[in-house]
Amino acid sequence: MKNVSIIGLGWLGKQIAKKLEKQGYTIKGSTRSMAKNEVFAKRGWEVCQLDIGELGTIANNQKSLFSSSIVILTIPPSTLKENYANAMEALIQQIVKINPKAKIFYTSSTSVYGSFDTFCAINESSPTNPMSINAIEIIKVEKLIATNFEHHCILRLGGLVGENRHPVNYLTARRNVPKRKAPVNLIHADDICEFISFAITEDKLPKIINLVSPEHPQKNVYYKNTANNLGLFPPKFDIEDERSDKMVDSLFLPQLNFKFKYLSPDLYPEAISQQ
Repeated sequence: MKNVSIIGLGWLGKQIAKKLEKQGYTIKGSTRSMAKNEVFAKRGWEVCQLDIGELGTIANNQKSLFSSSIVILTIPPSTLKENYANAMEALIQQIVKINPKAKIFYTSSTSVYGSFDTFCAINESSPTNPMSINAIEIIKVEKLIATNFEHHCILRLGGLVGENRHPVNYLTARRNVPKRKAPVNLIHADDICEFISFAITEDKLPKIINLVSPEHPQKNVYYKNTANNLGLFPPKFDIEDERSDKMVDSLFLPQLNFKFKYLSPDLYPEAISQQ
């Protein structure tokens, strides 16, 4: 079975690795912490230490990491305080030197489409309009990948949920939360892992895919209900704020016949009390 390299065995990367391991793939990966390396090595993964902010001479184990036929980049901008795109460019150039024919997956973000004050339906044909520093940096990385690798797939992910992570935890008890009428654009880590497992064997993938759960409950309804389900203090929304925002869907996922595990954010285990 083919080797798969996951550069960035963080919250999302390690879940992707576990999924692909179950599918019979040999896992290579990188972390910034030697302590984590030891944990992953016990699973039989070939793991090396790699800090993209301090790339120097590439060691032999890093060359092995870059040599897999499938390379998945899961390093978010939050990894670095600044110069994310420059650091990623240096990483990409090293991969190109060693493995120019690699099939690259990059976990991007729907934040590259920007935000809106009225309802706006978004798909992969929609123009990007990055507003935050992170979104601007992500667009630069997308362009670098498209320029340097013929075989690539950029996954623009909605808000991440899974493994003790849900945005309701950041909203609980907050007041005057804006855009109560906005659609929710979330994606569960299980569906990201399922899609990557599915996509690795596909020969003709779109270069960009929006990966967001197909159903989009209204923001105020969803977070109030989820908070109540979990026994949290629900957020209070600004009732005078009539603005909406984007709803992100995909033109391509129905064509690929990909089946979501969770069609709606209401079905995420993290949104349902386990008691």
